[in-house]
Amino acid sequence: MRILLVYPRWGQVDRFPGRPPIGLGYLASYLREHESIIFDQQVDPRPLDSVIMDSAPNVVGFSVSTWTFRQVLDTIKVLKGEYRSIIWVAGGPHP
Repeated sequence: MRILLVYPRWGQVDRFPGRPPIGLGYLASYLREHESIIFDQQVDPRPLDSVIMDSAPNVVGFSVSTWTFRQVLDTIKVLKGEYRSIIWVAGGPHP
């Protein structure tokens, strides 16, 4: 199974610059039996859609905070219609 873990951009300004998504790193290490990819939108300018097309994941998981909740929800609503075979999950402090 191929899993894409997404750490979303926090708007125009990163509230915590230089803070890597360590929670997603822990999760990826736990899922080591599967192919896990971490996509940090804070440092990688590629659009999420192109990352999904390149990696062809079975599952896409988002780290969700209070600041990114609405953005992540809107993103999932749009992409869920385009990629119907993907399982979409959200975790982190907000959910």
